[in-house]
Amino acid sequence: MMPNQNQWSVFKRLLTYLKPYKFLTFLALAFLLSTTVIKSIIPLVASYFIDHYLHDMNQAASLILIGYYGLYLLQTLVQYLGNLFFARVSYSIVRDIRRDAFANMEKLGMSYFDKTPAGSIVSRLTNDTETISEMFSGILSSFISAIFIFVTTLYTMMILDIRLTGLIVLFLPLIVLLLTFIAKNQWPSLKRPEPCFQI
Repeated sequence: MMPNQNQWSVFKRLLTYLKPYKFLTFLALAFLLSTTVIKSIIPLVASYFIDHYLHDMNQAASLILIGYYGLYLLQTLVQYLGNLFFARVSYSIVRDIRRDAFANMEKLGMSYFDKTPAGSIVSRLTNDTETISEMFSGILSSFISAIFIFVTTLYTMMILDIRLTGLIVLFLPLIVLLLTFIAKNQWPSLKRPEPCFQI
């Protein structure tokens, strides 16, 4: 397990591979933000419809219903485009990393290949880079999306009922402390290898 300082330096080095794809990354983040905004608008539209048109169906109510279901379709399309752009960025980064790794391997002497198992080399070029791809396309996008969802959901709740929102916010520190406690207790067991996998 690498120290935190080394992990941070490796992460910053990985982020340098994002520079050639800044525009695609910006588009992916914009679509993720748009998806979050649309998800927050949908319950507001439903709330407005229930308050004003549930017992008085007319042409305006029909248009609101069409718009309501149209928002779901728009959300699906925007979310698909965001995931698509993130996937393109992640696979482009993996391609660049594999190209650099292969170029570096060509500079190594034969003694390295004599000492290093072929399976280890193949694993580094395939499995490890695939993990990096999953980090960019899955973990990173999910983390950023979770931040957007939290902020927009909190804002939407404040619009609907600020007193109930304040009551929920009071429990957030307790939830954070509980999650921190669980993470600290689970981390040592995750770092400790199972006996059956030890060779």
